Amino acid sequence: MLNHMKQTIRKVQEERDIVIFCDFHGHSRKKNIFMYGNSAKNDTKYRERIFPFMLEKQAEVFSYQDCAFSV
Repeated sequence: MLNHMKQTIRKVQEERDIVIFCDFHGHSRKKNIFMYGNSAKNDTKYRERIFPFMLEKQAEVFSYQDCAFSV
């Protein structure tokens, strides 16, 4: 499945930019909705945090504090 997703992303990138890719899923030991993200270079590390930050302001079940950006 992961290989298929990577191929799909590469194909889409040939036609347009991908601004964000979210993998929403549940967790057996955590409540609320949260995101895991990849760490980025120091000069762009806040870019991947903007969407979850704004999402917390709109959805009370989303927790920015529970997000992890170094996965």
